[in-house]
Formats: sequence, structure tokens, C-alpha cells
Amino acid sequence: MAIVLDIDDTEDVTHGHQQLALFNAFFDEYRYLPIHIYEGKSGKLVTTVLRPGKRPSAEEIVAILKRVVRKIRNAWPGVGILLRADSHYTAPEVIEFCETEDLKYALGLTPNAVLRKKAAALVEDAERRSKRERQPVRLFLHSMTYILLHTLRWRHLHGTTWARAQFDTIRLEVLKIGARVRQLRTRIKVHLPTSYPWQADWTKIWTSCRGSP
Repeated sequence: MAIVLDIDDTEDVTHGHQQLALFNAFFDEYRYLPIHIYEGKSGKLVTTVLRPGKRPSAEEIVAILKRVVRKIRNAWPGVGILLRADSHYTAPEVIEFCETEDLKYALGLTPNAVLRKKAAALVEDAERRSKRERQPVRLFLHSMTYILLHTLRWRHLHGTTWARAQFDTIRLEVLKIGARVRQLRTRIKVHLPTSYPWQADWTKIWTSCRGSP
């Protein structure tokens, strides 16, 4: 068994005199550059680190990885770990840490013309997302929302229409629906609209959530 750690940073534009905000010449804006680590197989968020808007140093990357790897090894001593990251996480210190700690790694190298073209599209997408996530609090709320929706789909949506649905679909078709809620002495009744097309699936989800510890 192995755990895959995907590590990357995202651009988060800042406004005003916010702590840790730095001017990033590459993006020509003041911003944070938080680091996210996800488990690559399940997509679960492992940790988010709010940090200044500059490229992380090798020492900073190793310090973050040490904490994460230590907690994983304490919980699952025999598990294998694979680290995946792009080229600006590729540094001699990071490689030395991986080899010393017996981590497998797949790290990017300096891009060529083909990779630069693909990276430009990713940067453009990250820029669009960063405009929706401008404040640190919103960043962490977004992370918590991801965890909650991922857990809902993983634990309670199997065997339903939304077992493999995107989060936007789950939000619109499962959560953001009109219903009449009645609170009785010993229970709560939820009355779905008669026009709601997935009443059987929604009832199955409700039953699953009620039985969850």
C-alpha cells in the first residue's frame, strides 16, 4: 500500500496591507502563495499552508514535508509514500530528503517549449480561480468545503445517481434544493417537492447520513 502526496501552490491575490502579502514580479501583483498537499489517489486534502507570495525555498519545502511525513509514519509505520510535484519543488535538498526518508518521488524538471505551452493554460486557469479566492479565510473555507463534499460523496452517495458526480452537480441537485422541514418532538421530517426527480436517491442519502457515527 502507498500514499501519494501531491504538493503544489496556488496564487491568492491580496488587497490592502495584509500580513505575509508580498509583491510577486512574475504575476505583477501582491499575493499569497499558499501550499496545498493532497492525497493523490483519493483526492483528500492533507494540509494547506498559508505563506507569503514568493517561490518556496528548498528549506521551507523540506520543513513542510518533514511534518507531514512524520505524522503519516506515526499513523501507518509501514506505508510507502510517493511525492509528486512540479519543477520548482525540484531541488537537491528535496531529493536528498526523499532518499533519506525512503520516499519515492516524481518531480518535474525545467520545462521545454511544449511544457511551457501547457503550463500557460494551467497558469491562466489558476489566475481565474485566484480571483474567486482572494482572502485567506475564504481559502480555508474553500478547503473545508472540499473536504465535506468529498466525504459526503465517499460515504453517502455510493449507489446513487451522484456516486461519481462533480461537486457542482452535488451542490445543485442534492444540497441546494427547496424542501419543507418539520421539527417534531422526537424527529425531523423533510418534505421534498413532488417535482423533485431524485426523491428515492435523496431518501437513501438521508438514511445513510442518519446512520453515520
